[in-house]
Amino acid sequence: MAIRGLATLITRQQSGCKITEPRESAGINRDSPLIMKYYVSQTIVEMVDGRLTGREVVLTRADSRVGKESARLQDVKLFKSKLEAIGIENLHVCAYEKKRYNKLMREQNKRHKARSLTVADIAEMTKQAIDSDLLSKDCDDV
Repeated sequence: MAIRGLATLITRQQSGCKITEPRESAGINRDSPLIMKYYVSQTIVEMVDGRLTGREVVLTRADSRVGKESARLQDVKLFKSKLEAIGIENLHVCAYEKKRYNKLMREQNKRHKARSLTVADIAEMTKQAIDSDLLSKDCDDV
């Protein structure tokens, strides 16, 4: 194989092509961007108002913020087994596809958006606490 590659280089040099250093294949080079990344997600299925709803929640990172070595299939499967050992169900190992991963993250961020607490919310929580006897009856006098 090396002889064939050398013959190609010589042919290109004779034809006037610019010769550059031969690159390593993507399978050999560990720093290659072609290494597959994986992440763990959880599927949640619920009954809401008599309708069956489902959503997928990303539990681990697989984008540019994580190291190439920590998003390998072997490491992600190990982490998935640890999550299953502590009792988390419906876990999946997914291959990182930028478009799908970013879509899931956008949906997840919308659900977890922080909402400021209003006086009406506090009044409702107080009423629920009194109704469920979490607060003593002497709070009614206040």
